[in-house]
Amino acid sequence: MRAGAMPSVSTPYASDRRMVMQMAPPASYRGRAKPARERAQAYLTLCRDAGAEARIERDLRALSVALTSSMGSRIRALLLVGSYARGDGGATSNGAYNDFDLIAIVARDDAAIRTELVRFGEEWTARLGVHVEIWPFEERKLAHIPPTLFWLDVSLGGVRVLAGDHRVEEHLHAITPRDVPLSECGRLLANRAVGLAISNLEGLR
Repeated sequence: MRAGAMPSVSTPYASDRRMVMQMAPPASYRGRAKPARERAQAYLTLCRDAGAEARIERDLRALSVALTSSMGSRIRALLLVGSYARGDGGATSNGAYNDFDLIAIVARDDAAIRTELVRFGEEWTARLGVHVEIWPFEERKLAHIPPTLFWLDVSLGGVRVLAGDHRVEEHLHAITPRDVPLSECGRLLANRAVGLAISNLEGLR
């Protein structure tokens, strides 16, 4: 296998799209997800503890205010994605347990923006005690969201606009499970298999 190549993954789903379809909530999914403002207010965590929810909300608000103040008009919107956007994040008595995964919708994605977002993420990781990661995404690309499992999760409702122009969310619900190629499932399985292998090796130390 050449360096950097994905390993071949054989699964019972290799000849059809059943695996992709299982990514969708079977009962609640009806076409495209509604924007957050049209859905009931969602929780951030599975435990739904009022104190933890309030602490996480406060941390996210402080982070978003600091980032938008620092970047000004270069950032169009700040999106929360991942477990807390889906409402299944973890919590402790001190607040968040999982990472904060964020997308900065920017006018232009360049090296300077990426460097600034990395620096900001590191600063707030130290401040909040949970990993903060921020990915830039150019505003002009919103009309052509790539059909990946990551963006499918966003499209099915795993997103919350923390700051900026809420209209960007109108572009984020266009992907359906049928749009995602099976190669994405292969990458996911390979990723999980490597993770399991590494964890087993660590147990042998």
